[in-house]
Amino acid sequence: MKYFDIFTDYDTFISNWDGIKDAPTDAEILFAYYGYEDYSGYAFVVFERDGKLFEAQDAHCSCNGLEVWRPEETTWAALAMRNYDFSRDAKKAFKALVQSKLRESRAYMATLELESIPK
Repeated sequence: MKYFDIFTDYDTFISNWDGIKDAPTDAEILFAYYGYEDYSGYAFVVFERDGKLFEAQDAHCSCNGLEVWRPEETTWAALAMRNYDFSRDAKKAFKALVQSKLRESRAYMATLELESIPK
C-alpha cells in the first residue's frame, strides 16, 4: 500500500492537488500521504523519475487545498532523518519503505566495492 489517508489511490492524489503540472505516474509514486485534521491539511509524496528520487509536500488551512507542487530531489538517507507527522499506518509504511531502500542501496554499494577490488 502506498496511498494513505485522503490519498486513497492515484485519482485522489491528482484530484486533490490543484493545478499539478508534470505529475508523476502511478508507477513512479512510492509513497503518498494526505492528512487533514483541525481545519488544516498536510500532503507528502515521494516518487522516482529517471533514476532520481523526489519529494513534494504542501500544507494548507481550511480556506485552501493543496496548491503548491514543487518536487525537490532528495535521498533515502535524508528522508530517514526526518520526523513526519503521518497517521500511524502511514508512518509504519513509510519507515519500512525507507529502511528497505536504504538496505538496497547499501547492498548495491557493497557490490560496487567488491567489484573494484583488483583480482
